[in-house]
Amino acid sequence: EERLHAALLYTARPPSSRPAPRIPAQPGTPGPHTPRPVADALITGLAALALHGFSCAPPLPSLDTIDVLVPRMRRLRSTGCVRIVRTTVLPPPVFVAGLPVAAVPRALADAVADLTDGETVRGLLTEAVRRGLCEPRSVVEELTAAQLLDRPHVIDAVDSLVAEGRAIA
Repeated sequence: EERLHAALLYTARPPSSRPAPRIPAQPGTPGPHTPRPVADALITGLAALALHGFSCAPPLPSLDTIDVLVPRMRRLRSTGCVRIVRTTVLPPPVFVAGLPVAAVPRALADAVADLTDGETVRGLLTEAVRRGLCEPRSVVEELTAAQLLDRPHVIDAVDSLVAEGRAIA
């Protein structure tokens, strides 16, 4: 848990460069509630899948690196246990245990990008669909956007994923 917080602290923007939260004009009067802090970095990859409760993902303490998704224009480098993953558009966060985490389809795509074992990839994708955490279509869209559908082990896993989606339907 401390490594997750440390990774987010490392990748967070200084408070002066974050958008200011909306606060009601007068205390006690009805108005918009103060929203959650704006997430400028999201935990993704295997760490995010572990936070989402995937049984196929390795437990958090066994991970050597924690992938953190940041906007492409941020000037950060991977260091220590933090690996920077860049994106053109930062997706909205899903808060798990109070931490900003990438949604399951994006976390799957970021995890699959580093995996070479077909069985592990297949297990992660089918678990996501079986548990109802995402639709097969959204996973395929993320894998396509990440340009991962040219890898043989990913193609085999996607075929299993589509078959799993049909079985559930």
